[in-house]
Amino acid sequence: RGVPFRAWAWMRNWWRHFSDDNQLFVLTVRDDGGTLVGVAPWYLANSASKGRALRFLASGQVCSDYLSLLATEAHEDAVISAIASWLIAANRGRQNGDTSNEKPIPVGDSDRWDLLELDGISATDRPTAKLIEQLVEQGCVVNRREGLNCWRIELPDTWDAYLGTMSKSHRKQIRRVENRMLDSGRAVLRTIESLDDHHRAMQTLVDLHQRRRLSLNQPGCFADAKFDGFLHAAAADLLKTSQLELQILELDGTPAAAEFHLVGNGVVYAYQAGVDPERLDDEPGRIMNVAVIKRAIEKQYRAFDFLRGDEPYKAHWRAEPQSLVQLRVVPTHVAARVRYGVWLAGDAMKNLLRGSLNLAGMH
Repeated sequence: RGVPFRAWAWMRNWWRHFSDDNQLFVLTVRDDGGTLVGVAPWYLANSASKGRALRFLASGQVCSDYLSLLATEAHEDAVISAIASWLIAANRGRQNGDTSNEKPIPVGDSDRWDLLELDGISATDRPTAKLIEQLVEQGCVVNRREGLNCWRIELPDTWDAYLGTMSKSHRKQIRRVENRMLDSGRAVLRTIESLDDHHRAMQTLVDLHQRRRLSLNQPGCFADAKFDGFLHAAAADLLKTSQLELQILELDGTPAAAEFHLVGNGVVYAYQAGVDPERLDDEPGRIMNVAVIKRAIEKQYRAFDFLRGDEPYKAHWRAEPQSLVQLRVVPTHVAARVRYGVWLAGDAMKNLLRGSLNLAGMH
């Protein structure tokens, strides 16, 4: 709850820019009084290889983490059961008919599905785990794979307490950054939280990100017009709900680093970043990390999350891995099982070829 990647502003803007030929497939659950108590924020992608695949909105290219079903706390179990029952009923007409005495669930041919494909899911996410458990009980098959980790710092109450978790050498480096850069005024962190300054800050982020990526012979995220449009639109909406903080680090009066932080439920999520490739000798990335983590502690946030990716620097800042999983749920009807078998065979062949190439490289 409170995770910005599950927010309406994030998912709506993603759909506006990445929907392509896909269809919305959002399931809603209401109580007896008609009040909305749960949502499965999905869309449907149709292809020859996977059939009618259901996925979370905002998944895929934009790397949204911690996606989940949405439910009020008091109704969570009932919401999950309702969604599981609906999914089973949606394909029931393609099997042997309904022989139960339960009240029929209204579904049509357009509701059938061949694959539930979920990515960026926390391994400890209870709603997803309960949904999968109930689908398996009804005969569905699940393929579960470990994904890249997110990395999170559980923040202590004070900056000194945080520094106490560091090695002596790293603590000394951080103190040097504080003294020479931040305390001296050479480096200044500016947090953009207003719409008036939003556009200029976003342009700074894009410029620094793209120049750094190009210096590494990489295209950069903002080379994709869809991603660029999506993040600009989402940023404007998230600022209105206080779920975004744009961080600009000025060094000697000019921007040297920028970060795009989502915030929610006491957690800072470091989603995107850029640094000036011509000022790497000044270590703007290190200065930025010191400044934003210190600020998060001062603002009494409870955690700082570097999000997905197993880069070594994250552990260096005492972040701990948060496991993510990829899930493929296959229903019981024949067409879905055939496609799943083909996918498994192809995946096994890829692994075999990859292993052969690795062995060849050893000789």
